[in-house]
Amino acid sequence: MGRRASYSVLDLVSAVEEATERSLEPRFGPPRPCDIKHSFADFDRALARLGCELHVAFDDGVGMTYRGLLGGLRPCPIARETPTQA
Repeated sequence: MGRRASYSVLDLVSAVEEATERSLEPRFGPPRPCDIKHSFADFDRALARLGCELHVAFDDGVGMTYRGLLGGLRPCPIARETPTQA
C-alpha cells in the first residue's frame, strides 16, 4: 500500500541496504519509454473500504518484506483493523 508520499529509487536502495546490511551500487542508464518519472500512491479509498490503517513506515516495510522473503511470508503481526464508516 502507498504511504501518501513519493519515494525515489535511491530511497528504496537505502532502505534495502539497511534491511540487508549490505552496500549497493546502483547503476543508472538512460530513461526508457515505459519508465514512469513520478508516481504517487494514495490508497485512502482502498483503506476505507478495507477498514484498516497503515502503521508501518517505508523503511520498516522494506525490512519486513526482506525478512519475510528470507523466512517465508507470514501475516503482518502489527496489522490493525479500524471501524469502517458507512
